[in-house]
Amino acid sequence: MRKPRNIIIFGPQGSGKGTQAQLLADNFGYIYISTGDIFRRHVKNKTQLGKQALKYIKSGRLMPDEITNKIALVEISKPKAKTNGFILDGYPRNLAQTKFLNEKVKITDAVVINLTDAKAARRIGGRRVCACGRTYHIIYNPPKKSGLCDVCGKKLFIRDDDKPAAIKKRLKIYHQEIKPVLELYKKQDVLKVVDGTPPIPEVFRLVKEALKLK
Repeated sequence: MRKPRNIIIFGPQGSGKGTQAQLLADNFGYIYISTGDIFRRHVKNKTQLGKQALKYIKSGRLMPDEITNKIALVEISKPKAKTNGFILDGYPRNLAQTKFLNEKVKITDAVVINLTDAKAARRIGGRRVCACGRTYHIIYNPPKKSGLCDVCGKKLFIRDDDKPAAIKKRLKIYHQEIKPVLELYKKQDVLKVVDGTPPIPEVFRLVKEALKLK
């Protein structure tokens, strides 16, 4: 049986870190934890947390640490995450969250997928989503019928946090907040850096190589 590993995937918006995290989970049995997906689920279900999250998503701001830490702790504490190991996507986002996480669990690997801001903005700007949860890209993964979901046929839309002003703000915040986090994991000798420019399969090969997974 494969030894459990607790992995974090970092990268700017549009780097494909969510896709890579999901591929790792699907291929190696790790539990995939996306705080962004969890918040969006709450928004969709119109929970109290969802109403709070919506205000931040629309303005391009990040959720407060207290709420995000609580959500993450629930997920990493689940029996399956402890048994299989997990992959965190979208958390931790800053040094305070990182210190909180490190007090709760040992992180074995931190992978950062690098991408320039210009390429990140291009990728994010082309993203289209459906209310059913499916995600598309007008260049890299277009729907069969323009503007309509392949699965349910509903009209696709641009998320509020994928609009130009929000993208610019999100990338600026990402760089400011993530630098000390990456430095910390580098000091702990668990940081791996991967080029996020190539196509998805090649990036996945690089990620597996960095993590020494076969």
